Amino acid sequence: MSNDTLAMVENETSQAYQAFCDYARLGPLRSFSKLLTFYKSRSEESPSNALSTIKYWSATFDWVNRCKAYDQEREQELESSVRERRLSLLDKFGSLLEEAINQVNLDSVSLSQISGSLKVYLDASMSLLDDMPVSRLEIKTDSLQDVSTGDLRAKATELLSRLKLSEKQGENTFSLPYNDNLYQSPQITA
Repeated sequence: MSNDTLAMVENETSQAYQAFCDYARLGPLRSFSKLLTFYKSRSEESPSNALSTIKYWSATFDWVNRCKAYDQEREQELESSVRERRLSLLDKFGSLLEEAINQVNLDSVSLSQISGSLKVYLDASMSLLDDMPVSRLEIKTDSLQDVSTGDLRAKATELLSRLKLSEKQGENTFSLPYNDNLYQSPQITA
C-alpha cells in the first residue's frame, strides 16, 4: 500500500487525520453513521462523536476522492495477489502435466486423454490471464499412424514448455510450425 493514499494532507489536524484513516478502513460501504457507530462502540477516545465535525473534515480534506484512491489501490493489490496465486497454481499444474506426459505409457492412454489434459491447461491459462484464444490447435489423428509414442511425448512436452515460456514472457499468443505433420495450421477464430 503506498503511503500517498492514506497520507495526511496539508493543514489536516491529527484528529481529522485519524478520523479519515478510520473512515477509509471501513471499506467501500463506509458511511459517516458507520464511523460514528464505530467510535461509540469502542472504549478509547475518538477524534469526534459529532456528525457535523465529521462532515466538515470530509469536505475540507477531500475524503471522498482520497477514499476512492485508497479503494482502487486495495482492489489492485487484491487482484495482483490473486493473480500471482493462480499463476503459481497454474505453473504447478503445468509441471505436473509435463511430468505425467513424460511418465505415462502412451500406448495405454488415448490421444483424447492427452489432448484433454492440454486443453484443461490451456483453458485455465487463458481464463487466468484474461486472454481469449487467437488461434486454435488441432491434432490430426489420421497423421498419427506413423508417429512413435516418443515423438508424441516429445511434441506434447515441447508444446507445454512453449506455453509456459509464452506465459512467463507475458505473451498472449505463441506460434506453432506450420510444416509440422502433427499439427494443422492454427485457425484464427473471432
